[in-house]
Amino acid sequence: MAQANTAAMMALPLRPAHGEVHPTFDHYAELGIPETASAQEIRTAYRQLALVRHPDRNPNDPTATASFQRKWKRLESALRDIHEKNASGLSFEQLYRYAYKIVLKKAGDRLCENVKQFEERWFTDKVCPRIFKLISRNLVAMTLNDVPGSPRE
Repeated sequence: MAQANTAAMMALPLRPAHGEVHPTFDHYAELGIPETASAQEIRTAYRQLALVRHPDRNPNDPTATASFQRKWKRLESALRDIHEKNASGLSFEQLYRYAYKIVLKKAGDRLCENVKQFEERWFTDKVCPRIFKLISRNLVAMTLNDVPGSPRE
């Protein structure tokens, strides 16, 4: 029973993030129990599912990459909103949860690398062009003491 149950539990969809509304999400179906289940049956089913889905028990989980990408896309979007000063819709708790889940799944290095790449792209694509527009040849020349008529030392 345990192996058949394990395969069925692994096939269940991921639950929605805390605070997200998912109108078709059925917690009982997620746990594989009837709606008439007792508190003890719910607790037991939850613990079995938690053991099956725990990242330490599934180091080669093929869905791990997809799960990482989903969480990273949400974090990347939040970083972009922060940079664009449009952070009113962000939930720190939810963002923390995404990052924490990534770290729990032993993908903290990938998370750091993605944040680094995001920031480098942002700086290269958004910040540097604005700075370069402000720099004139005359400003560079003055900075290097190369403007005709300026005192040379």
